[in-house]
Amino acid sequence: RRVGGEFQWRPGPLQLQGEYIETWDQRLGQGIDNQDLPNAYARGWYASGTWLLTGEQKRDSVEPRRPFLRGGIGAVEIGVRRERLAAWSPGVNDGSFSSPRAPWVMPRADDVWTGGVNWYWNDYVKLQANVIHERRTEDGRAIPGQGDLWSQTFRVQLGF
Repeated sequence: RRVGGEFQWRPGPLQLQGEYIETWDQRLGQGIDNQDLPNAYARGWYASGTWLLTGEQKRDSVEPRRPFLRGGIGAVEIGVRRERLAAWSPGVNDGSFSSPRAPWVMPRADDVWTGGVNWYWNDYVKLQANVIHERRTEDGRAIPGQGDLWSQTFRVQLGF
């Protein structure tokens, strides 16, 4: 079973949006001896916000009022996003292996922060740069070597 919802609000140069989803999975006959296992659960959500610093109205696409190299700087937008995805099953650790066929599913979560800037040169060219911090946990503790990760992305998007 899945339950979820999403929203989006775009007042002028701002955009706020988010989504939430929760799932319950029955694990009938999935045990090692074909026994029924406790349900497995997952929950995920994100919230994000952007602001067009150059004042354009937020729509499905951004059209700079003063394109780059044609009398203006294009459109500049900053944004931030926070997201989380977690999975678990009820109960306590019974010593089982961390396996989909074990009665107990080890709680795992991935928490991510992203901040970035978009530079729209014109209707056809966009440059995007992001800094991302990700924290992965297992049973409430950071996963060794994967617990705190930093990354950067740079993207050039062309549209014709």
